[in-house]
Amino acid sequence: MEEKKALVIFEVSEKIGQLKLRSADGKFYSTDCVNTKNMFRIVQLA
Repeated sequence: MEEKKALVIFEVSEKIGQLKLRSADGKFYSTDCVNTKNMFRIVQLA
């Protein structure tokens, strides 16, 4: 079970990228982002 959980976490981390997006205070912060196709894959893995 732990191996499967580790594999899922690794696969999810490969599909998520980080973009610097502007926050309400005007500063840019790295934010996790994913496209629609990969979001559906993440949901399927969960």
